[in-house]
Amino acid sequence: MATKQVEYMNRKNRRNNIIITGMKIEVTKERSLREAIEIFMEKRMDVKVKIEKANKIANDMIVCEIESLPKKIEIFKSKARLKGTQIYINDLTPTQQKIHAAIRKMAKEHKEKGHKVKLGYNKLIISDGNTFIWHNEEKRLKPQKN
Repeated sequence: MATKQVEYMNRKNRRNNIIITGMKIEVTKERSLREAIEIFMEKRMDVKVKIEKANKIANDMIVCEIESLPKKIEIFKSKARLKGTQIYINDLTPTQQKIHAAIRKMAKEHKEKGHKVKLGYNKLIISDGNTFIWHNEEKRLKPQKN
């Protein structure tokens, strides 16, 4: 029960945050990380946004706090413009990232077998009619019973 409350608090605290991965930004004295991301969002994604905070947490990973939830939604609607690049935007907590990694791994295995797959929220749907759902208690994907 406590871990569910911690996860809820993590999601609530990160509500206006996004994580940008794969973006290489050079920061100079004249241009801060925040300004560089704002310029990138406007030019590449056609979204004018104010970044409240921006922190580099890894070489190519940046956490940004967006001014408002509607602007965050606008960014997510525009992130398809990044297709074909190595830049990704998400807002998952570390726990959610692990769950999605496990789902993507299983999806890859089924794709290699020639199946078409579709990813849903904590769900994997396979063209052969099978559906797998993530179970938090067991921390694994389980087949959904029809």
